Amino acid sequence: MEPTIEYVFGSGNGTTQSWISPPDLTLGPGGLDAVRIDFDGDGRLDDAMWDRDADGRADCSVLDLDDDGRLDAWFTDDGSGVWGQEIEQGEQEQRDGDLGWSDPTGEQHTSPATTDLHGSCASVDVAGDSGTDDRVCDRDSDGLAEIVLMRSGGRLYLDTDMDSRLDQVLVDTDLDGTADVVYSVGQPGFAL
Repeated sequence: MEPTIEYVFGSGNGTTQSWISPPDLTLGPGGLDAVRIDFDGDGRLDDAMWDRDADGRADCSVLDLDDDGRLDAWFTDDGSGVWGQEIEQGEQEQRDGDLGWSDPTGEQHTSPATTDLHGSCASVDVAGDSGTDDRVCDRDSDGLAEIVLMRSGGRLYLDTDMDSRLDQVLVDTDLDGTADVVYSVGQPGFAL
């Protein structure tokens, strides 16, 4: 049987509606544990109902208040059946987890990541310059990054076939913000 999450909310007039949906978003460390919704009616699935304790019922409402694609506010039931108790971001230890990623040579790494509605990202050092200005992102919420962005080198590596290995790179050779060339794994120019 497919796992589901039950969640309840209403329009504020005293009546509530209950829904049951399969989880389609990862906000905690254990895999799919939330349901994307359009809580504010803006036509975007940028909010979520999160089952933090994996009991099949959402216990946290997570909102993107300014429509920037990042989670801004977390609310729990204040005891009255209303998502009225705002909790601080620092209280959400389950929000962040580790993200696995592969560098351009194929070496596997794990880094602490920050989760948003579009998956997880981590600041890393791909270039080997002891900085953390490079970025890896997991947009399908499977715990493995399929995007590696080297900000200092003008390179965007991609795992296009989703096999957990980078297989294409877009290179901005003159660092003007536009990719000039694309290389596939094995071609000269793919490696750093």
